[in-house]
Amino acid sequence: MSDAWITTRIRAALVPLQRDAAVDVRVNTTAGIVTLEGVVDSPLARERVLERVAAVRGVRGVEAQALRIAGAAPHP
Repeated sequence: MSDAWITTRIRAALVPLQRDAAVDVRVNTTAGIVTLEGVVDSPLARERVLERVAAVRGVRGVEAQALRIAGAAPHP
């Protein structure tokens, strides 16, 4: 799978969550490793994002340290 294909599939998988305003996530894929940045409204929404991303064929790993929960203190 190409990185562009993976990114497109992930963006499509996240549309239902974004439509509910639960997430605002940017996606970047390099060599099958997906980097997520943005804000989600709850720990549950973050978990849903990670599950959907991991389920996409071709994803070799997920880097989500920059995926913050709204209102939570940023990680040092």
